[in-house]
Amino acid sequence: MDQDSDSSDYPPKTEFDEDSYIDTKDLCRRIAIELKDNSIPQSVFAEKILCRSQGTLSDLLSNPKPWDKLKSGRKTFLRMQNWLNQSLDKKMAILEMNTEAVNRALGMSPPVPAKHSPRNPKAVWAGSNKKRIVFTNIQKKTLEAIFKRTERLSREMQQTIASHLQLDLESVLNFFMNARRRNRNSENDKNILDSESL
Repeated sequence: MDQDSDSSDYPPKTEFDEDSYIDTKDLCRRIAIELKDNSIPQSVFAEKILCRSQGTLSDLLSNPKPWDKLKSGRKTFLRMQNWLNQSLDKKMAILEMNTEAVNRALGMSPPVPAKHSPRNPKAVWAGSNKKRIVFTNIQKKTLEAIFKRTERLSREMQQTIASHLQLDLESVLNFFMNARRRNRNSENDKNILDSESL
């Protein structure tokens, strides 16, 4: 299924716009918790939701400016807030969408690219695709076996696994995030088939 069509299943919950007030400090605290609890890499969230670098997101989370002192930067916090408003399944699905579908799902126009970023957002994703890790058979089987035992691991355990398999931590985080998404999709498909057979 084309990713563009996915966004129609997720009507945007845009309760916040630039005329609203957002407690940026509280929002950043909640975003940090959400990313940690669901093992979402900061780099994935930064690129997919904010169209920014991981470094920019890290700076925002650690030192957010007050809402009333923001001008052009408000849209970044609005994108965070509108993503946070979604259910967990929708949040994870949005992370898998392409740039245009993400914008529609969040009910927002594309963000203005940062000065150091490519003007064409598609160039960012093209670059990301080239860096995709291809697991060896042993790495893949080991990760799948661990996932069957437990879907959610502590950051320390994921780091240990990454070191043991000679992978970077982000590759392990991405594997578990994608595996959980596939698991949810499989369960949803099974529920649909069960309901149709009744």
